[in-house]
Amino acid sequence: MLVYGDDGLRLLLKDNDAARIDRGTLARRWPALAAQLGGLEDQRIGVAEALPLAQMFVTITLQLNIAALVEGLAHRRGTDPATGYARVRCHMEGVLAGLAAAGEDTAFARQVLLDDERLHLKYLLTAASLVEKAQTGATDVNKFYGKRAPNFLRVSA
Repeated sequence: MLVYGDDGLRLLLKDNDAARIDRGTLARRWPALAAQLGGLEDQRIGVAEALPLAQMFVTITLQLNIAALVEGLAHRRGTDPATGYARVRCHMEGVLAGLAAAGEDTAFARQVLLDDERLHLKYLLTAASLVEKAQTGATDVNKFYGKRAPNFLRVSA
């Protein structure tokens, strides 16, 4: 979350477990703001590639926020959640088309969000278990992902 004030632009986070900032993209677009990343208490927030951003967006925004609403509304209305997911997909396609028209490369986002057969998800139980980290591959409880969730936004062939 960005905070605008008389003293300039600041970064404010509510949930340090999920935040991700692509250092390179931020430096190209807003160098002054990027220069402030060195002051972050949790240096894991800054990343050097798009995959961690996608993992965070899919698990936090798409699955925990959007999908929960789609499923809840469908259940409450007695309708098929596929209708809601089709609307979400249509909206995402529109957002990605707008970004592409503005010159952004949206191929990776389209692949991860709309076209891949499986979505990323957090492996919290595995990462937080008492099993040795060398065995699970987890180095961080909050940032250990797999790609096993069915993609409810993918159009079936």
